[in-house]
Amino acid sequence: MLQSSWVDVSPIESSGSSSPPSREHHWHQEEVPPGAYHNDTIHNGESYLPVLCDSREPQYSNQTLPMQPVSIAPEGECDKGLAEGHTHLHKGMRVRMRGWYLEVIGLLLTLAAFISLLAVLKKVDNQPLFTWDFPFSVNTVVSSLSIITKTPLAFAVGSCLGQGKWSWFTKRSGPLSGFAAFDDASRGPLGCIALLWWLRSRHWASLGAWVTLLLLGVDPFWQAVIQYDGKLVLTGNNDSSILTSRQLSVGDWYYQSTVIADYHGDSDVYKSYSLYPDTGISATLLIAVVNSSASGPTQPPGTSCRTGNCTWPLYTTLGVCNTCFDVTEQVTKEKDFGMPDESVFSSCRDASSTFMTNYTSYVLPYPGTRRVVLQNTDGYVDHAGCKLRSRIGLSAAFQPSDTYMFKESQTLLASFGLLELSADYWNNLTVLEKATPRATECALEFCALAYETQMRDGRLTESIVSRSTTKVNGSYSPSGDLSPEILGYIQQDFGNSLLTDLYEAFNRFSGRIYSIIPRHDLQVTLSDDMDLKNLPGTFNITQMSIFTIAKDLCQNATLESITYAISNTTNITQTFENAARLLTYRMREVDGSKTLGFSEQWVVFTYVRWNFIIFPVIVLASGYIFTIGAVLDSSRLDLKTMKTDVIATLLWGLDAGTREYLRYETQQYDRCSDKITVKLATEADGLQLRAL
Repeated sequence: MLQSSWVDVSPIESSGSSSPPSREHHWHQEEVPPGAYHNDTIHNGESYLPVLCDSREPQYSNQTLPMQPVSIAPEGECDKGLAEGHTHLHKGMRVRMRGWYLEVIGLLLTLAAFISLLAVLKKVDNQPLFTWDFPFSVNTVVSSLSIITKTPLAFAVGSCLGQGKWSWFTKRSGPLSGFAAFDDASRGPLGCIALLWWLRSRHWASLGAWVTLLLLGVDPFWQAVIQYDGKLVLTGNNDSSILTSRQLSVGDWYYQSTVIADYHGDSDVYKSYSLYPDTGISATLLIAVVNSSASGPTQPPGTSCRTGNCTWPLYTTLGVCNTCFDVTEQVTKEKDFGMPDESVFSSCRDASSTFMTNYTSYVLPYPGTRRVVLQNTDGYVDHAGCKLRSRIGLSAAFQPSDTYMFKESQTLLASFGLLELSADYWNNLTVLEKATPRATECALEFCALAYETQMRDGRLTESIVSRSTTKVNGSYSPSGDLSPEILGYIQQDFGNSLLTDLYEAFNRFSGRIYSIIPRHDLQVTLSDDMDLKNLPGTFNITQMSIFTIAKDLCQNATLESITYAISNTTNITQTFENAARLLTYRMREVDGSKTLGFSEQWVVFTYVRWNFIIFPVIVLASGYIFTIGAVLDSSRLDLKTMKTDVIATLLWGLDAGTREYLRYETQQYDRCSDKITVKLATEADGLQLRAL
């Protein structure tokens, strides 16, 4: 049964001056929950004010209100009304979950973009760039997906930070500036910095602020994930080739006559031949010594590589090797009186008149056809009585026993003794008597070579893996029906010399006609220690090739040409290295054997540096954890989903008393909002921030 009573709501008399609102009261608008009253408009023609079951402190007001009838609910009605209100709130929990739909969609979109990004990275990792046929580049796709990955997550985190201000002040009280810090953090990075400063990173909400800030730095990591690097890729087998030499058979000789010779008391019939060297070999040698830095081809002839990048397996070839030694200690100094006309390169040799004077000779004793000598009149070169047309003295030897450093050589083609004077004499800085001589002995030998060869960007590089001047035992032995005694004499007279002709033994013939002791082919082989697998390791050189090459080298005209050429070089060793290399090229060109290789092409590959994904993954996982945790926390507190909604802030923000107190503090003392402590309270018609 509804009972009526009267409540005195007459005004409190106000004083002449305004006084601050007392903070001992709860500043709030009196709200009435549904069901807490019965008939709130007119009853029996009288107006009634609803009265809360729980006692409230009266509000101060400067309005004069008349006495009004108030309906008093019967005992027990209040509990019934509250129970109905709680049932309504629990049903509303499911309704409030609908407010997170955009955030859920954002999280799903972030997850989908992240999975797509990983799929793209997995697809392009270690793959050639040309296999990517999408209209946009890999970097463009990765950049776009990274933006799609972080943008929805940033939106969801911002919404949860906005909802966090309601959750924070529902569970605890705090300064009003904290409410503003949460609201600012939901709107951008600067607000997040302020929130972190306010929370000192010691609260759950700090995770959301950190995620917002770190999302700004994930883009460089996504860009650094992709790396491009090129490498050579095999494009074909046996489509490239390079020339090698399995044997040497060059030059020619023609039968001229038959000679009956008495060799160590044994008369026998020997054939005489005219020798004709291979012009290619002769020209190659002269070209090589003209200028070691710019002579001849830079790569073997007949090299085929269609892509400009090729690799050949280990291959072997016959060639020529060079070795040089310093033999300056063999030089002697001679002082004479007369005319220095021994050298063919001296102007005094062809002089029509003679003179007598003191002169100095530097001599390298060489058992060849002529000794190596540099001589001139004493004094400075500018005042010398003879003009030297070459600054180098040179002679050749063809028997190992005639050399200084190659007495044990079994494949010697030719050894050259060279003599030169120091530059200070030629620069007119010292006299001939005090000049410093230098002697070098360089040899050219037949040899077996093993190469590893690559061509990169059209430039071929041959690396010598092994070289050997070893002769196969029993090779180059005399052929024909010769007695053991004659074979012994041949070995005694010629030793390891490759030039075993009777002209050297008897000195009977001249010109290009030689009585030759016939021999089997010379064979050179690589070291047995080298694993050649199925590669040829033994190479043949015909006696005709050896004789025609050597006899061309021993001609005065050839030696003079070589002397003139080497006279202009600055590095004798490099000159002979170049000569050996070009002679080898010529031998490979003449034989024409091919070694097949495989071509390669420079291909740019896409590589994924997966370690750069760690940071973005941590940020994304942290964002998910914070977002899901914030949603669950809001649902646990049974809060309405208001997030960053400005209208919600206006509707459920400060109650009237708190606003009045805040205005008073601002106007009177200009104090900021952190002086006011508030807490979110549930009122009859919703939530209110009430000052404490």
